[in-house]
Amino acid sequence: MPKVLYLDPELAKVGFTEDELKDYAGEYACIKYNISDLEKTLISGAQKGYMKVVYDKDTRKILGCHVIGDGAGQICSMFSLLIQSGITIDKISDYVFNHPTYAEVLNDIASKVKQ
Repeated sequence: MPKVLYLDPELAKVGFTEDELKDYAGEYACIKYNISDLEKTLISGAQKGYMKVVYDKDTRKILGCHVIGDGAGQICSMFSLLIQSGITIDKISDYVFNHPTYAEVLNDIASKVKQ
């Protein structure tokens, strides 16, 4: 269930936190991303933004996403859809997103996984 706090800056989360995965039976990985690097946040005047995505190393399924900054609610909504659909983190790079939008963060995250 995605959760959003419409504060300044926005806070949003969906899925598991890294702390909640301490007892996780599988192995997981974590990607950290500075969303203020997105052109959309630069255009909107955002100064700061940060997100973390956790995924299962074996199945590559996304386990959680946590965002602080402009567009946090929108970004977590997209990750909510990915989690519920069972789309793997690698598959995200196959999709094309409009520019400049917050959705572009999905391609950036997928490219970090492939490195």
